[in-house]
Amino acid sequence: QSDLISPIFDLSNLDSATLTFDYRLPEYDGFCEEMYVYYRTSASEEWTELGAYVTITEEYVTETYQLPNLSATYQIRFLGIANDNNGIFLDNFNITGEGGSTPEDPCATPTNVTVEHNVVTWTSDAASFNVSITANGETTTETVTGNSYTVTGFADGDNISVMVQAVCAEDNLSDWTAATEFVFEGTGINNYTLTANVFPNPTTGNVNVVLSNEVANASVQVCDIYGRLLAIEKVEGTQFELNLSGLVPGVYMLRFVEADVILNTIKVVKE
Repeated sequence: QSDLISPIFDLSNLDSATLTFDYRLPEYDGFCEEMYVYYRTSASEEWTELGAYVTITEEYVTETYQLPNLSATYQIRFLGIANDNNGIFLDNFNITGEGGSTPEDPCATPTNVTVEHNVVTWTSDAASFNVSITANGETTTETVTGNSYTVTGFADGDNISVMVQAVCAEDNLSDWTAATEFVFEGTGINNYTLTANVFPNPTTGNVNVVLSNEVANASVQVCDIYGRLLAIEKVEGTQFELNLSGLVPGVYMLRFVEADVILNTIKVVKE
């Protein structure tokens, strides 16, 4: 006996698929060879028979099958069994498909990953992100909204490595960014008692601010990259909107302050 096994076909995005082929089993001394056709949905599955051909067929015949159980790892097998060595003739093998949804555009990897005062920022149009933090031989991953993430919980001087992955849909993730390394700042500009996410970032106007907890008598200061105070607003609750539409395009810092103590600092890009 002999086998002819197809390459792996990805048929998972089709509504239906049709297999066609031409064959002939010529006669010799009253006998012909035998041919059996099978399919399987993956390399770990058993072959399932589609059809058996055991009668003399002198002229080419076109055979058609509607393929069942479409998958991303589909294969077809032709098994020949010799009776008189007169040959099995097989030609014009085709699989055609119909329907199926349009594949999603691949999720683009975030760009411009930077870290300033333990605040990681990046550029992307995705709705949410996975952020992977590696320090002291351990890796943790968190899912966040917005284009920034504040790293907390480490000692001053710890070496940190961060990577970001965009989440465009549950089954549509980008590649991870290259690792960005920095030294954790445990003192100075930020005492890291508050986590703040700001999105969209970059923005053309308003930004949404989500705080990890409510802080009494807190305010948010809008500063330029030189630290000059441009505006100040009182913080109400853990979620609010901040209007930056009056600022010229550039890079700004949002400082969250309580009683002259800086709780967090987030970099925002105004387009």
